[in-house]
Amino acid sequence: MNALFIIIFMIVVGAIIGGITNVIAIRMLFHPFKPYYIFKFRVPFTPGLIPKRREEIATKIGQVIEEHLLTETLINEN
Repeated sequence: MNALFIIIFMIVVGAIIGGITNVIAIRMLFHPFKPYYIFKFRVPFTPGLIPKRREEIATKIGQVIEEHLLTETLINEN
């Protein structure tokens, strides 16, 4: 009984820690939207990676759609 409790406890603690780290990682990708400054120095990881590189991401997604999903031959077929 004691060993079963320890195993279940370890699983629950691992799930909680994993969930918290996932929430933090996703939040760091999307937030904040604007850079923060302390005096003249920009705070690291501001803005988040996706808002910071949104133009590049949009361009790359457009290229992938153009090259693989909506090819000229596919459009001419229909």
